Amino acid sequence: DSCRDGGERCLAALEQLAGVDAVLNFQGDAVLTPPWVLQAMVDRLQQPDIGIVTPAVQLTATALQQLIDSKKHTPASGTTVVFDDHYRALYFSKNIIPFVRKPEVGGMTPVWRHIGLYGYRVPVLRQLCALPTSRLEALEGLEQLRALENGLPIHVVPVDYQGRTHASVDSPEDVKVVEDIIAVEGELIIPE
Repeated sequence: DSCRDGGERCLAALEQLAGVDAVLNFQGDAVLTPPWVLQAMVDRLQQPDIGIVTPAVQLTATALQQLIDSKKHTPASGTTVVFDDHYRALYFSKNIIPFVRKPEVGGMTPVWRHIGLYGYRVPVLRQLCALPTSRLEALEGLEQLRALENGLPIHVVPVDYQGRTHASVDSPEDVKVVEDIIAVEGELIIPE
């Protein structure tokens, strides 16, 4: 209860361990996260100059429309991210960014949906957790904005769900949704 967010919960757990230099903050609500998404985060965190990583998936036109429709009922659902040519996050928002002036039918869009998982180098996590809640973090309710507002780069790891459905369990009703997805798609299996 004393932790204000997932980063602080992760750091509190790390304080019980010795010799850890990096950690993945894998949220319990992300039950359908494919293992290859986690591996992509681990691989990117191996680069010594990277302190924070987080995955994102590029949306198809259909997936973008589903996100738009979802936001009509639950406006705070789904976070999007924009990043530079070096995959450094520029901004995260509960609004859909970037604004797509002329949506194309079919194919991929320029919109990337943020997957709310993080990988940290421990010193960077400590630095982040020592910072006060930032202005944009408070407005959007997104802890990662504290890092960006304080000059801590977040490296976005583009991932592909390889035909799997992204979903999380944020309410009791979501359990049935996830069970239905598993019934259709089967259990997650690591590709060889």
